[in-house]
Amino acid sequence: MKLEDITPVLLTCNEEANIDRTLGRLTWAESIIVLDSFSSDRTESICQDHPNIRFERRKFDTHSQQWNAAVHLAKTPWVLSLDADYQVTDQLLSEIRQIEPSLAIKGYAIPFLFAVTGFPLRAHLLPPRIALFEKASAVYIQDGHTQDLQVRGDVETLNNPLIHDDRKPFERWFASQIKYAQLEVEKLSSTPFRQMTRQDQLRALILPAPVAVLFYTLFIKGLILEGPAGWTYSLHRCIAEGVLSTLLIRKLLE
Repeated sequence: MKLEDITPVLLTCNEEANIDRTLGRLTWAESIIVLDSFSSDRTESICQDHPNIRFERRKFDTHSQQWNAAVHLAKTPWVLSLDADYQVTDQLLSEIRQIEPSLAIKGYAIPFLFAVTGFPLRAHLLPPRIALFEKASAVYIQDGHTQDLQVRGDVETLNNPLIHDDRKPFERWFASQIKYAQLEVEKLSSTPFRQMTRQDQLRALILPAPVAVLFYTLFIKGLILEGPAGWTYSLHRCIAEGVLSTLLIRKLLE
């Protein structure tokens, strides 16, 4: 695949802790779309230091609407959608160059290497995400607190990962979990139990989820052996599930 046929697209809101590292891995791109939700930190000035940036602003409503608006700004047939804390590795870029897509393939899922303040973990809970896709064949829809990309065509999975390394302060991360959990409560409350995924069924049971995710990440995934980085990741997942469980209990009490 020709790199000039791909536009990286990013959403930002107060991402000064991450955005420079992410953009530094995209010097190969002729143009990068950054759609910002009116950041109040140095996000814009950092972006403007990179000559291949098209920086636009849009008031945030939902993740799916924001992503669709950002993708619409791209002029190339293919889009690489990236969170502001994702970095494209040299190995992944080399693999993308070697892609020879058939007419049936409209998207590529990319796995993750999860890092905590630069320390790569041996395991995590993030599944591969469809991040490289043909613009005309894909649309984002809202799914709970996040978005789901629907692709009209076949999807293949690449071998080399994106690096996920979010270095925003814990306070901001925790505030985000409360917002995400509120959306997840709405989703779980409106979905019949039998139609839920196994993960959501566990969450709907309320109490088991925080304990289960802590045990699973520490002992099944082996992150107890990773030291502070692994412990941090495991505790973060436990806290996120704990916030959701707390809000589900509060809803029962209403």
